[in-house]
Amino acid sequence: MRISLVFCCIFNLYIATFFSMAALSVSGQCQRDQQQLLLGFKNSLNSSLSVKLGTWNQGTDCCSWHGIICDASGRVIQLDLSSDRLSGEINNSNSLFRLQHLQALNLADNTDLGGQLPESIGNLGQLIRIELRNCKFTGPIPKTLEKLTQLIYLDFSYNNFSGPLPSFTSSSLPNLVRLILRQNSFSGVVPPALFQSKSLEEMDLAENQFSSGFGEVKGELSSVLEAIDLNHNGLEGQFPMFVFEIKGLRYLSLSGNKLSGVIPLSAFQKLQNLSTLDLSYTNLSIDSSFTNPSLPLLLPFPNLFKLNLASCNLTKFPEFLKNLSCLGYLDLSNNRIHGQVPSWIWTPCLDHLNLSLNFLVQLETPSYINPHAMSVFDLHGNQLQGKIPFFTPSAEYLDYSNNNFSSVIPPQIGDFLRFAYFFSLSGNNFHGSIPESICNGSYLAVFDLSNNSLSGSIPQCVMTQMSWLLGVLDLKQNNLSGTISDTFRENCGLQTLDLNQNRLGGKVPKSLANCRRLEVLDLGNNQIDDTFPCHLNNTSKLRVLVLRSNKFSGDVNCRGNNLTWPMLQIIDLASNAFSGKLPQGLLMTWDSMKAHRVEPYSQHLRYQFPLSTDIYYQDSVTVTMKGLELELVKILTIFTSIDLSSNKFEGHIPEAIGDCNNGPAGLDVFTEKKKLVREESPPILLFRCDWNT
Repeated sequence: MRISLVFCCIFNLYIATFFSMAALSVSGQCQRDQQQLLLGFKNSLNSSLSVKLGTWNQGTDCCSWHGIICDASGRVIQLDLSSDRLSGEINNSNSLFRLQHLQALNLADNTDLGGQLPESIGNLGQLIRIELRNCKFTGPIPKTLEKLTQLIYLDFSYNNFSGPLPSFTSSSLPNLVRLILRQNSFSGVVPPALFQSKSLEEMDLAENQFSSGFGEVKGELSSVLEAIDLNHNGLEGQFPMFVFEIKGLRYLSLSGNKLSGVIPLSAFQKLQNLSTLDLSYTNLSIDSSFTNPSLPLLLPFPNLFKLNLASCNLTKFPEFLKNLSCLGYLDLSNNRIHGQVPSWIWTPCLDHLNLSLNFLVQLETPSYINPHAMSVFDLHGNQLQGKIPFFTPSAEYLDYSNNNFSSVIPPQIGDFLRFAYFFSLSGNNFHGSIPESICNGSYLAVFDLSNNSLSGSIPQCVMTQMSWLLGVLDLKQNNLSGTISDTFRENCGLQTLDLNQNRLGGKVPKSLANCRRLEVLDLGNNQIDDTFPCHLNNTSKLRVLVLRSNKFSGDVNCRGNNLTWPMLQIIDLASNAFSGKLPQGLLMTWDSMKAHRVEPYSQHLRYQFPLSTDIYYQDSVTVTMKGLELELVKILTIFTSIDLSSNKFEGHIPEAIGDCNNGPAGLDVFTEKKKLVREESPPILLFRCDWNT
């Protein structure tokens, strides 16, 4: 949430009521000049894909056209062409800017509409609401925008506007209530006048480039400003202490900046209306021991609903948390908090708790947990030990990875995963078998039990029941045995299947071909006794195939099978008994290996959670380079690797290998093994064919 839900609802109701009242006075006939101006605007754009503009015809009343509302005199007062697939640029002479009675203009979510916003925007002096969200507008905001003195709502977010921001003072835009400029390229200082406006209630300037700071704020501060969002701007310098004088503040986010200083928590006592505070990932230090003698001793701390103090150099749990009865979201991750998690942390409303990347060793369990609370519970990267902690049946995201837990997985664990989409116990010392009840987690998208000491077989129901929604199944580095059940569903949704370094035998399941979205298949370091998996001919998205150190045999020619893996970038068949000649035809289908392909350096393999833009699971893989094991924590899409060593291949190296990025990397034989971990994988092709006949 960027601002409080209540604030959003009230404001949107106000705007909706205003325009609903205006719509009641619509006439049945628009004025001729208004029709001509609208048609001129239509003709200035590429509207071949538009739905709404398809109703704009010369012979009909323009007040009945889709997206148009007129007043009682037949003059256009609202124009809404949002999400209408428009493209092109709007120039300075466009007839749009002669609709001088226009009160609301909405061109949002036309992602091919852009260019510089013309100076003529200032001609629309009656505008109350303007929305250009998620288009492709560039350049500076024209100064003529300050002529729109009636403006209440301005949303230019998700564009590429740049340059310094106009001051939007009370004298230029005296009625502006909401200013939303998120995710653009504005730079320079944050205009001080914004904090002194007599009308502005919400200021959202997040994800821009305001690295120069806040300017010099003098004089009386706003008494109506409720929401400030400046996260991820690269702001430098001292923390703006003047924000503590904005008494009506409900929402404050300065996360992801480079602010410095030590902030006494007592300073926030001045902001008695504050419900959301986000100071995560700055250079700030939050000190709960500081007191402010100018404040009354009994003045309570604001009753926060959301508190994010990730990476704020905290060494203990702030005591004031005991008194936050309505706290629903708490993130204290990536700090230096030691010891145990106190029982008073579990408030009745707590829904989201992130205590990851600290030095916690024990969890103090409360006497009662609201069974309908706690949907997100993240404890990864601590030193917690003993038995697995409690769960709540409503949990959606559970991460206990990289701790020191050393118990068996409770048999009834599935009862607590009925609504979970993420569950990880990776990097602990859990032993025993995987309980059958795990399959009650029918909504799981990521299921990660890797790097433990689990034994026994993989429950068959994982393939039969869970593989519909399951995107990642990671069970690598355990002691699992038996075979991989040949029961993958017809509509299998797996993107990553990693079973490396277990004791699995048998065959590669034929039904694995049902997993047409598969990108990463790692069966290395097991005891699988099979031939090359030619039956995976439908997995055209496959990028990583690791069959290393098994008992595979036979040739790798898929005769009569249209096997093509155009996206394959890593293939490791080393240390098997494959024989025969390398297939020229198959190698030529590996387009991602070829030198001519171009991919952005920033892309890497990951599983994106459905219906989410900012939550994903990071794929990883281990490759061997000249005898050294290299763990790629991030698999860049430009990384390519072919390892065919220690097999029984014969004949010449196919000419198709020459099309790869850098050609063969050598034929050396290495036996020494070392474990390396690297955060970024280098742009390199590895080709090894040694230890063959």
